[in-house]
This record gives sequence, structure tokens and C-alpha cells, in this order.
Amino acid sequence: MSVNVIYGCKFDRVVYRLSVSFFVLATIFMLFATPVTQAQTVDPLVKYIRLLQNDTTFTGTKSSFFISPYSKLRTQNLKLISPWQDRFSEQDHPQRLFAFYTPIIKVGSNSEVAFGQNDGAMWQGRGLNTALSFGGRFEYGPIEVSFRPQFGYSENQDFDLAPNPPFFTFPFELSEYAQGLARIDQPQRFGEESISWFHPGQSWIRLSQWGAAAGVSTANQWQGPALYNPLMMSNNAPGFFHAFLESDGPVTTPIGKLEARWFWGGLQESDYFNDDPTNNLRFITGLTAAFSPSLLEGLHVGFSRSFYENYPDDGLSAGNIFRVFQPFSEDRFSEQVEIDVINQETPQRFQGDVAVRMLSFFGRYEVPEYGFEVWAEWGKNDNSFDNRNILREPVHTRSYVLGLMKRFDLAGHRWLVADAEITQMENMEDIKSNNYPVWYEHHNIKQGFTHQGQVVGAGIGPGSNSQQFRVTLYDEWGLAGLSLNRVINNNDRLFRHYPHITSNQPLIGPRSHWTNQVPQRAPLYDLHETEYRIGGQGVFFLPYHLELQLDVTVSLMYNRYNIYENDIRNVNTLMTLRFQPPGFLR
Repeated sequence: MSVNVIYGCKFDRVVYRLSVSFFVLATIFMLFATPVTQAQTVDPLVKYIRLLQNDTTFTGTKSSFFISPYSKLRTQNLKLISPWQDRFSEQDHPQRLFAFYTPIIKVGSNSEVAFGQNDGAMWQGRGLNTALSFGGRFEYGPIEVSFRPQFGYSENQDFDLAPNPPFFTFPFELSEYAQGLARIDQPQRFGEESISWFHPGQSWIRLSQWGAAAGVSTANQWQGPALYNPLMMSNNAPGFFHAFLESDGPVTTPIGKLEARWFWGGLQESDYFNDDPTNNLRFITGLTAAFSPSLLEGLHVGFSRSFYENYPDDGLSAGNIFRVFQPFSEDRFSEQVEIDVINQETPQRFQGDVAVRMLSFFGRYEVPEYGFEVWAEWGKNDNSFDNRNILREPVHTRSYVLGLMKRFDLAGHRWLVADAEITQMENMEDIKSNNYPVWYEHHNIKQGFTHQGQVVGAGIGPGSNSQQFRVTLYDEWGLAGLSLNRVINNNDRLFRHYPHITSNQPLIGPRSHWTNQVPQRAPLYDLHETEYRIGGQGVFFLPYHLELQLDVTVSLMYNRYNIYENDIRNVNTLMTLRFQPPGFLR
């Protein structure tokens, strides 16, 4: 076995044998489970609290749900009349010296390909996948120390990789696992062998005083209102080591409540991108802020701005630390350097920025009288050269998220919740303009916006689109949900490289509308990589303080790798078992 997924930690075959035994038990449960949503492992309690907050009986301080981890998201209102009022009535704990976290075991599998989203450090390869997390929190006065490591195993079986070689030639040779035709560190497979991995997980050291807090952390950050595909940051990749300065929960002012988080960290390259050790680390800094005006109850607005760049050879400077406060204008933004860009095997000199910038604005509006909320996020993945360019090309690298959620109160304190979310990351520009930039990819930073081989933002990946609908029933015994998700994968890759992709298609028989009745290659409009994910989710509260979550996703993938009629069906299963006796922290 081999891995260097996080910090190079290895485990022996005992992990594999234990995982197989546990997986057999999990499979028995899954035979009776309700099928789930796209292998997402976000704690269902977070969404539940968000639903509770959007209620006329809610009396606590409301969160914008824009900045995660939520430092002061208390759960005292779980005692309100609601489906889970008895299950979590003891969740809000007074300050104490030490407390254990809920141990969590995850066991799952993929039938045909590697597949998973919003699963943090867990790598869901083909075959068996497991993860375990546990730990505790020490809190004394203003000091808080949280240690919640994660480790696991992936069978990482073989499957067919993208046959197209990388279209862009680099100063270095890419690994065979690098995504075909992409400029991003997003391996299709983590090597040829099974892997074991370790990560510090949702751990941090935090000092809070006078309404502010500072510390260091390896926890994931989730930015913005999206439920499934936030543009900037999510828990799709492992959390990266970072320092932070933030408000200690919402800060009350005469005009409303403010929240903010400023961080500095490092993004690491995976072991499966290239063999160049000089660019394995990237520096990233970002600022997220949210405002909830008191004059318009239920409205939350905010923005997030991030920059990432190759780690400077001479170390960090004040310019790196305060980069988020630099002007938007290209000529005033940062030091300019010349870099080599290889486009269609023709060398060109390009004048570009040292750092890659990302920006998004978002908002969320709650209507507690109807249990209804809407949200939106609009972002840019690259700069505009000047104000004229902003007005002339407003769609340059823009993406957006639109969503809504409605809670229906049923008899017996049950809820029926319907939500929908649209994510549009495909570039709307002509493919010949501005080198056709793609979300999470950039010519300056070859690894793109990734950490250890996974996209830090929306899990659907670069230049992709998603439309998702889910309906969920909440009851005192747990929840059951069904979902349908349509994803167009890597559309920007198709449009950017369509001459190369179409020229390498297999010949197909003539069609009735073809004037030339001879075998031809499929046209561009027949090569979209379209995926339908049909799933379900079940959460069951069991005796002895156990909670079982079952997720099953059937993915129907058409034209995988943009190859005509290269269709596959993958079944992803994931079981999550939580043990939460009284006094344990969620």
C-alpha cells in the first residue's frame, strides 16, 4: 500500500480486514435503506438547524450560514417544537474543561469509477472505502483546542482512465493519472495500489477575546449560502493548514450584525500530478464577510475574495499577507511577471499576475412565516483588465448559484422539505477570447484551485454545470430523502479542445439526416459528458445513542471523457455511523 494523501502516514492490512468486516454489516443495512443524494457527507444536523432558524419561534442569534466552521452556532433552539426536539435536547453544552467528539465511521464503495463529493479528506476510489474520525475539545477561558483526526482506507481499484493526453504541454511531464486535457491537479485515480490516509481533520487552536478570535486550523471552510456547490470553498477537498482572524460569532452593531473571517494558508500538490518538487506548495489568502441588516429581517448579504499563488522562494512578504485588500485594477494589482504559456503546442509569451484571484458576492433571504428561503451567489475566477473591460465583457469567467428551499409543516411535528439548486460554471465567452479561462484552472498555477488532488470549491469541478432537486421527510425517527441531479461535466474542456476531441472520436454509422451516408465522427453537440445522479438518503436514530446515515447514488454517465457512446453506470454507497451519548459534542 502507498499513500501520501495527507502526511505520508501508512497503515497495514489489518485496516483492510476490519474494513471488509464492517462493510459486510453496512451492506446488510443498505439492502433495506432508502436510496440518497450524491454521496455527500455534510452533517444533516447543520441543514436541520438552518431550517429551524427559518421559523417564527426561533429566538436565538441568527447565523448567515456564510462562514463555516460556525464558531457560535448554538443549538439551544433544537428544543423548539420540531421533528428532532427530543433527540438533540441535550446538544447545547455549557463551557467545560474537556469533552469528547462523536466518533464517526464511514464505509462505502463505488462499483465502476472513483466518485465522491463533499467528503473532505476521504478518497472514494473504485471498490471499498472507509474513514474514521474521533477526538476531543479542551476549553478553558478564551482558549479552545480541538483535535479531531481522520484516517481511512481506499481499495482504489483499477478503471479506464481518460485516453486523451493533456493537450497543453508543460515544462514538466504530467502523471498518467492527471485529468485528460486539463490544466489542474485533479487525478482520476490516486496511483495503482490501495491507499491508507491520515489527516488532522476538523482540528484547531483558537483564542477568543473582545468579540474577535484568532488561531490555526486544518478544518474545512464552507463559504456562501449554497447547499451543494459553493463557488469558493467547500468540504470537497481535505482541509488545508491555515491561520485565521475572525469575529467571534455575529457582532451586533446599530445597523445590523457583522461576521468576517480572514485567513492565510497553504495548498499542497497531490502525489499524482508531476515529479517537480519545486512547486508543490501554494500560498492562499482570503477574506469572507457577511452583513445582516436590522431593517430587513431575514436578509443576509456578503462577499468572499481569495488569492492563490506559488509559494514565494524568498518567503512571505507583507504584500502576500495583505493581498486581499489590494485594488481590483490589473495595472495596480500586483507585481507582473512573464510566464510561458504553451497553447496548441505554440510557445507564446504572456504577461500575467503572480497570483490568481477569485471573487464572489452572495445573498440569502428567509421568510419565516412561510418556512421559505432563497439564495444566490455570483463569482468571477479571473480579473478584468480595466473598467472598460468589465463593462465590455461582464460574463468573463463568471459563474453563479441559485437556490431555494421550502419547509412544509405536517401533522405530528413532521416536516417535508423541498430544495433546488442550480450551479452554472461553464464559460459564456467565445472560446477564442482571453485564452478562454476556466473556473479553478489558470495558466499561472498549473495545479489550479485544488488541495491534494481535489477541488477546494464546487465538487462538480472545472467548467461544469449542475441542476439538483431534493425532497426530504423529517420525522422523530430521522429522515428519508430522494434526489435527482443532472451534471454537465467539463463543458469548458470540450469547447476549448473540440478540434482535438472531435478528431479522435470513433467513426459511427450514418444517420437519417446526414446527406453524406458514410461513417463519420460524432459532431460537437453529441459529445457533452452528461450525468444523471439518482439518489436517496436515510438517517435513522437507533437505540444506544447510535445514528445511522445511509446514502446511495446511481450515476448514469453518458459520453464519459467526451467520447461518443462511452456510457457507464456507477453505484456509490456510503454508510455513516455516529455514536453520540449524552455529553458528547457533535
